[in-house]
Amino acid sequence: MDAASVAASSKHGLPLLLRGLFAHDGFQLSCTFYEGELGLDIHTTEKDPTFGNWDVHNEQHSVSYEVLAACVRHGNELYLAGLQRGSIVIEEWIFPEWDGGYASSHPKSGTSIGVPTAVTETSVYVAGTTFVPQSSRGAKPQPQKTVVYQGAHFAAKGIAEMRIDPEGRFALILTDTDDELYQVPFDGSDTANLLYDPQTLAGLSGSESFQGLQKAGVERRYVIYQIPMPGQPCTVLQDTDNDGVFESNYVTTVDVTDGLLSAGWFDLYTRY
Repeated sequence: MDAASVAASSKHGLPLLLRGLFAHDGFQLSCTFYEGELGLDIHTTEKDPTFGNWDVHNEQHSVSYEVLAACVRHGNELYLAGLQRGSIVIEEWIFPEWDGGYASSHPKSGTSIGVPTAVTETSVYVAGTTFVPQSSRGAKPQPQKTVVYQGAHFAAKGIAEMRIDPEGRFALILTDTDDELYQVPFDGSDTANLLYDPQTLAGLSGSESFQGLQKAGVERRYVIYQIPMPGQPCTVLQDTDNDGVFESNYVTTVDVTDGLLSAGWFDLYTRY
């Protein structure tokens, strides 16, 4: 696992600093927030293709709920999860292109859970004709916000980490207490399906985080970490036909899963 992906976890009651939400071809997105606060800071970092220097833009956003987790589907599509009046809210933020700056795209598949779906790639490009330093652009467009889920199924357990399916079909939620893994379909309902708990998947006991991996073709895996350090055990969930259903799982070590990144696999949201 990329050590920069999570600098602190809500399991420890510390301020959350999430790095590397998206990193690809000179375009990086990260955010910071503090547990219980009604807002977050979003940091966009872009590499000037002519001079090679990195250009950073910071912006503050307020929300109507306590932010618990943040992740992306791609660089222009951020998802926030938070607690609002006893329910979990998941909100989708789509950032319009900022002319002169980097942008990304990843079409949604339109398929539902249970339907085998081809693995596709995120594309990254400069919006407009040429790159323009952020200080010389017009005003940055505000994100378009949509609530994609609201329900109380695991609200009392909190959220340790969230990952969004690259095809836009669902969210995977690792709870802060009880170490449970839920799948939340984005189908307009308030459904949240419990996939595993420590009794059905031992690797969830004491788990801190998880990471999505995929390989060219159709296979996708998610790695559940207790301690994301070399030599430590981790559990891998396999979705061999990318239908959103995990057919099998196995226990290995962090060293082995890190080795996948040099063997044709890559993180769903980052490239380095």
